[in-house]
Amino acid sequence: MPSFDGDNPDGWILQAERYFAIYQLINEEKIEAVVLSLSGDALAWFRWASKQQMIATWEDMKTVFLKRFRPIHGGDLYEQWSAIRQTSTMEEYVRRFIELSAPLEGVTEQVALGTFMYGLKSPIKKELRMWEPNTLGRAFQLAQQIEEKNRSNQNSGFGLLDPKSGTYVTSRSFGGGSTALTQGTGQRSGSNFKKKIQTFKTNP
Repeated sequence: MPSFDGDNPDGWILQAERYFAIYQLINEEKIEAVVLSLSGDALAWFRWASKQQMIATWEDMKTVFLKRFRPIHGGDLYEQWSAIRQTSTMEEYVRRFIELSAPLEGVTEQVALGTFMYGLKSPIKKELRMWEPNTLGRAFQLAQQIEEKNRSNQNSGFGLLDPKSGTYVTSRSFGGGSTALTQGTGQRSGSNFKKKIQTFKTNP
């Protein structure tokens, strides 16, 4: 039985229910197993809560634990999930998106996909829409590839996709002027840089 000290109650409940299913525990055995798994703040709080009200079933226990330990800042889980935005790397954004999605019920693939795309940083969002992913898993994969491509382009001087103009731009100067790569052809004024853009377009 996984231990629980008050952190990530939704994840702990998921693990606990898997444990119950594997060992086919009846209700009384579930309660005993849970009590033995508690530590720190969770144990102290359970001792207090069990004196205030009878906790006779696992469903009762889940309810009181979630009320006490599930974070409420930012609203309920659905509100937190719908408000998620990418603020760092794609890996961190996907991790957080999955973490908030896991305990939700009744969310369709289409709604989840739309929520994920809406929260992306603008350059990645604009380019991902061109690929029209039809599943969340595909969107995760493409978004991470786009981020890596943009990072590689930026390091090499190619720049990022400008969400307003639809062109790849860079601050590197050639002959004293700024450069811009058109999205459709990948051409820069005075030079031809088609290969790098077309390689990604054909091999996402």
